[in-house]
Amino acid sequence: MNIGKVIGSVTLSHCEPGLKNKKLLIIKFLKDNGELSEKYSIVVDKMGAGPHEKVLLVKGKEAVDMLVGYKPPSDLTICGIIDEILLQP
Repeated sequence: MNIGKVIGSVTLSHCEPGLKNKKLLIIKFLKDNGELSEKYSIVVDKMGAGPHEKVLLVKGKEAVDMLVGYKPPSDLTICGIIDEILLQP
């Protein structure tokens, strides 16, 4: 699992049938210390995340298994919206 922060969205005019009616967001990954990294990705949003929210991400087979109906190509899917992160010293 990974943690990211929503920084934008993607709109498609033409797409693979499995991505039709799926919300796509741009996220930046969070580093171990909670700061934003320079790495970003486009993810399928299963939870209804909004701008600037921190999200929990699943990847690989689990990312596709979360989606119902025809399975779209997805490397990352949002599986939760994070309320709080506590880092222990």
